[in-house]
Amino acid sequence: MKKLMFCFICVIIALFSPNFAHAMKFSQPTEIGRLQTKDGLHFSSKTALSSSVENSFYDFGNNNRIVRLYLLRNNVKFGSTNIANSVNIRFVGPLDFYEISSDSSIYIYVILEHGSDGSTIIEVVGKDQNNNFINYVSDETFYNMRRALGSDVLLNNCDLSVVDDTLIFSCSNFRKTKAWQYLLKWDDTAQWFGIEYQQL
Repeated sequence: MKKLMFCFICVIIALFSPNFAHAMKFSQPTEIGRLQTKDGLHFSSKTALSSSVENSFYDFGNNNRIVRLYLLRNNVKFGSTNIANSVNIRFVGPLDFYEISSDSSIYIYVILEHGSDGSTIIEVVGKDQNNNFINYVSDETFYNMRRALGSDVLLNNCDLSVVDDTLIFSCSNFRKTKAWQYLLKWDDTAQWFGIEYQQL
């Protein structure tokens, strides 16, 4: 009996110890919307919610969880229906929006922008447990990483997949064969993504 009680106490201590880490687990990405350009100045979307106001903002998602893209005069923002809770993103061409849920009440939104030359711009925005929107990874992050690696190769035709706590972007070279991956692994301690680069 004493032995069982000792084991029970050890389990309780381990669960509440600061060293006990619960690894985040993400869902597979779900596409929640797409925005197309008409003439470089005007935009359209067949997947936006009816609450959208064309060429001003677009709502995506569902009635329980709506995200909004704001098309402002000098910049573009993405976040909640309250513009104060949104982040700046880069926007030039057509956009695809993906939502990724987690087992820790954190939502990740991946925004892929596709250039006419096959290049891809990636933005990773999150909504934390307090419903605050955060820009975790921007196109500038990938650009600086490529420079640090001594590579000027653009991100081309990138595909998104998820394995446990890691977002994987598999990108092609100019021959359209998968050549490298960017791995965004969630760090529970830092509450942020670490980035790794792998050649295939």
